[in-house]
Amino acid sequence: MVKFVSYFLIAVGLVVMTLGFGQAARFEANPGSDDNWALILLGLGLIACGPIILYFFDKKGEPQIPIRNHVKICPKCETVYEHIYDEHVPCSKCKIELEQLHGFYDRYPEKR
Repeated sequence: MVKFVSYFLIAVGLVVMTLGFGQAARFEANPGSDDNWALILLGLGLIACGPIILYFFDKKGEPQIPIRNHVKICPKCETVYEHIYDEHVPCSKCKIELEQLHGFYDRYPEKR
């Protein structure tokens, strides 16, 4: 969605800037008209907003939290729970505290 918005702003900026240059060429005989330069500056501003939005709101540049830290398993019934961010969460079936899935079968080789 962020990429769509930034590319949309760049495209709208190009269109607005093209309109400004078109009016500047059409009304070249009337140099007192500042409307065309306002459109050109507005277009440049919109074009500049696209990469700025990508830089600040695109999450690919940030280090991601490994997903394996948020996948937990019950040691008794071996039910896997995803997206568990709390450390001490009990299993909904057994009421036993969940463990991290990463390394679970190394700690319990008999459950392989």
